[in-house]
Amino acid sequence: MTYTGKIIARVDDKDFRGYMISIFDDKSYVCVLDYNKEFDFKEGQTVTFWAYGLGRVESKGLFGKERSCIAFKAKYMEDV
Repeated sequence: MTYTGKIIARVDDKDFRGYMISIFDDKSYVCVLDYNKEFDFKEGQTVTFWAYGLGRVESKGLFGKERSCIAFKAKYMEDV
């Protein structure tokens, strides 16, 4: 699948780099995981990414609010 969106959060982990990307509108988010740490984008950048779906993931936000989004494994990402 190919999408374009704005990076609203980035997480660097020892095993992967993750991006939360806003697509469509301010209420639609996806989580894109880069297991090889090939891509290095910052919050606020707009990117186009090619990825395949991993399913829905759940996480807790800063104030304990549950957040759910669809996770993708990144195959390619580029700055727009």
